[in-house]
Amino acid sequence: MSEGSVIDQDEALRTRAAAGLRSVADALVQPALTLAFALILGIVLIVAIGENPVAAYHAFLFGSFDNALDFGNLLAKATPLITTGMCVVIAFRGGAFNIGGEGQMYLGAFWGAVAGFTFVSLPGPLLILAIIVVAAVAGGIWAAIAGALKAFWEVDEVVSTLLMNYIAMLVTQYFVDNQFRDPTAGAPATTYIASQAWLPGILPPSAVTVGLLIALVIAIATWFLMFRTVWGANVRSAGTNRRFAQAMGVNVRRTLIETMFISGAIAGIGGAIEVMGVEHRFYQGFSPGFGFLGLTAALLGRLNPWGTLGMAFLYAALLNGAAIMQIQTPVPNPLVNILEGIIVVIMTAQARPRLGRLIGRRASAA
Repeated sequence: MSEGSVIDQDEALRTRAAAGLRSVADALVQPALTLAFALILGIVLIVAIGENPVAAYHAFLFGSFDNALDFGNLLAKATPLITTGMCVVIAFRGGAFNIGGEGQMYLGAFWGAVAGFTFVSLPGPLLILAIIVVAAVAGGIWAAIAGALKAFWEVDEVVSTLLMNYIAMLVTQYFVDNQFRDPTAGAPATTYIASQAWLPGILPPSAVTVGLLIALVIAIATWFLMFRTVWGANVRSAGTNRRFAQAMGVNVRRTLIETMFISGAIAGIGGAIEVMGVEHRFYQGFSPGFGFLGLTAALLGRLNPWGTLGMAFLYAALLNGAAIMQIQTPVPNPLVNILEGIIVVIMTAQARPRLGRLIGRRASAA
């Protein structure tokens, strides 16, 4: 090999490395600027009511790292955001806009809980596996329905998955208010699952459990499935250009339904983790909107498993920091909620153009 060709190869490697670094920088700068703008608005609000913004923001931004309890609670809040974020990544990479992670999570949590208090004779590991499988099937089937509607009748999956969220939550509410309600519970909830299926804690007495490790395994599996397998290549091909994928022999309809099933199954597993690790039974209203926060985390993470993982931890830090600020400072609770809402709304608005570009590319490719 000549010296000139070696120099050319080195230059090409440096160019690709520089492009990669610029891409990472772009991915980090936009969310950072958005967060900074939201925090500045928060300072204005805190000063306006006569409180100390330095003390408030110290609790908000750094309170989660002061001790093992608060850090563990941050990790606990990140766990469902990781699963719902990966649910969105898989669907979007396949060209499907799954907005139904919340409903799929509800169904996974409910039917997982039913399995947990039904198969009580199973040993712990088998019962945990049974709960995960049942939850995955429940969430997967619910998402696959929307996938089939899109594949065979061109029903817009954004609309169908969004509306199916409410159907799923109403279905679980009906069951938990009637056939499966625990009469001793003070709120709509099922009976407790068998104790051998309770996930052990990692940093007691915080709320984080082994469920975090399950969520991290799901994140790694999502990356491997989408970027290191033939099936993942077919999914991304179908999501980018249907006609090209069909010309290459990919069954686009089947791939879409499979993608939606796996996407919903991940959300369902996220619900099962909440049942086994946090509530130990299905509690109607257990999710404060994990499905929608996971959607935003995925968009801000550029629909990349690693970026989504990072944004899930960032969102969890914001949620946990808001709770700590409410406890440690005299900032009133309504203002804490307003500050948290401002940050979420601004970050969501920042992600919206990316969703529009993705929809536009999908429409032109179809």
